[in-house]
Formats: sequence, C-alpha cells, structure tokens
Amino acid sequence: MNASGKGRSVTMQDIARIAGVSPATVSLVLNNRPGIADETRQKVLEVAKELKYKRRTSRRNGNDGNLLALVMEELPMPVFADSFCGTIVSGINEAAQEAGYHVVLAIVKSGSGTVTQVPPIIASGEAAGAIILGGGDLDDEFLIRVAEEAESAVVLVDNYIYGHPLPCVLANNVEAGFLATQHLLSLGHERIGFIQGSPKYKPLNERLLGYFLALRQASIDFSPELLPPRMSHGSEKGRKEMEALLNLPTPPTAVVCASDQTALNAMDVIKQAGLAIPEDIAIVGIDDIDEAARQDPPLTTVRIPKREMGVVAVNLLLSCEPSKTMRGCGHQLVMGTRLIVRGSTSSPGKKPSAAVES
Repeated sequence: MNASGKGRSVTMQDIARIAGVSPATVSLVLNNRPGIADETRQKVLEVAKELKYKRRTSRRNGNDGNLLALVMEELPMPVFADSFCGTIVSGINEAAQEAGYHVVLAIVKSGSGTVTQVPPIIASGEAAGAIILGGGDLDDEFLIRVAEEAESAVVLVDNYIYGHPLPCVLANNVEAGFLATQHLLSLGHERIGFIQGSPKYKPLNERLLGYFLALRQASIDFSPELLPPRMSHGSEKGRKEMEALLNLPTPPTAVVCASDQTALNAMDVIKQAGLAIPEDIAIVGIDDIDEAARQDPPLTTVRIPKREMGVVAVNLLLSCEPSKTMRGCGHQLVMGTRLIVRGSTSSPGKKPSAAVES
C-alpha cells in the first residue's frame, strides 16, 4: 500500500482513495469529529498509520484538511452585497462551520481571450472539497477542467452541465417562471411581457422556458414583441427592455422578470412613465431577495430557496466519494420554489388584494 506521487507527502486525499471514503470523512476522523461509524473510523486510522501520514502545520492557523473551496466568478459588487449569491454563501458557510470546516473563497476572473485558470487551492489539493457557485464566465469547459484536476469532490450550485455527472444543487427554475406567469394568467392577464436575463446563465434561460410553458398550457399564443431583446446590463438590467414594452402600440398589462433586480429596475421605469403598479401594469419577479418586500408596492415574486441550496450543497459535497466518475456522486438535487403574492400584482385595472404566500 503506498500513496500516489513518489517523493511527496501523504495527503488526506491519498488516505481517502485507499480507504474508499471521501476526503471529508478522512478529515472528520483525523480531527476526531463525531458522526463517523466506528468501522469506518478504524479503517481510516489504519490506512493513515500504514501510509505514515503526518499532519502538517498549516499556514492557515492550523486548519489543514478542514478547508472547503468556494469558487465564484467575479461579481460587479462584493459577494455579500449581492442579495442572491450572498444568501447562498451564508448557507454554505453556516453548514461548513457546523461540519468543522472553514470556507476559502476563490474569485475567478475571466480574461478576454485567455484560459481561465483552476484556483490554486483546488489544483494543489489543499481543499477537502470544492463548491462552484453560479455559471456565467465559469463556463462548462472550465467546470470540467476543475473536476478533472481536483483531488476531491466538486459540487455545482445554481448551475449544471448537460451530459456530465458532476453533482449539483439548483432550484426548479422552470417551475419559477411557470408560477410567475401562471399567477398573472389566473388574475385575468393575457398580454404578458417577459424581461429576460443574460443567456450565459442556464437558470435564467429556464425561467423563460417556464413562461413559455405557462402560456402554452393556457392556450395563449406567444407574441414575439412581448419578449424584447436584451439591451440593459449590470445594475441597469431591465430598464431599456421595460421602456421597449411601454412603447409598444399595445403594451402588456403585466410583466414577468427573470430576476427580482430586473423587476425593481422595471418598476422604476413604470413609475417614471406616470403609470401605476399594479393598476396599469402588474409585475412579478423571481428570487425573493430582501429588497423585494420593501418596495412600494411590495414585489410579488417567486421564492428561490437560496440559503437552503447552500446548506444542501455542503451536505452533498461531504457525502461524495472520490472514486466516483468526475470526482462526484452524480446527483442533481432540484429544490422547489414558492409563489409570494404581494402588492405589485392584481387583475387588470384593479387594486391588489392582501398579500399571501402559496
């Protein structure tokens, strides 16, 4: 029995491969954490002894073997200032601490025309596992390369790869788009616009699919002019698209937005045009960020289980075995969404009724 890589120090990943358990399990055993079966604990200790494993003095205050990497693309604002990603990260950090791990954030910058590099904490094998949050500039090619180079399990959050068994945790975004649109249809709206997000994010594309599905189920023909091309970006997303919808010969009576932030910008445009929400135009967002409930009127939205996605991602990561294909266990965990009815929606021309959650 010997560790792979002649001449280098034995790592927890080496012990995990030979013992047939995850690096997370090895870390829990070697750090004398509870929750491990006696038989598994004994096997890990025996392998560690046979390999003559020696704990290293970590440069991170003694946290060697207790690190989880969190990989994200560079955002236009600090992570915790982003209401959507910040809430997921809070869930990840909470669950990691509960399991005895420390989260190390790796922000990946995508340079034009250059190959995005795998973060050193993953390539070096320092991390007991890696969570990759979101997509966008972190394209499928990059995700596959990370999974192939990582010495431990990798879990995706709010993203996935078609045809590859990388485990992932995401919301049912088709359902979210469907619920938002179906709510407006149930109120009597038929001419419903949709403000889409960036096509590089799969979840936003799926929310648009949910919109199409709801219209089809209601036997309402899709009108292309109600889906304006994407014109606004960053903090301005949704503004020009909402202006385009208002400038139609027959504007929509209601609008579904691919995200809450897009909806908040669209609401500003509607108010600046001298129109009332929801009497003139009803509007629905998706995400249920904190700011949604503080609007005037409060925004009807579809709740994405953001914090829960982060918690589940950590639990899934710690359950994955290193011997599985693509360094993962192949699970795709899809979490349900929920319609939150507030003051921004009502029947055409009517004031909203009391807020409800469904």
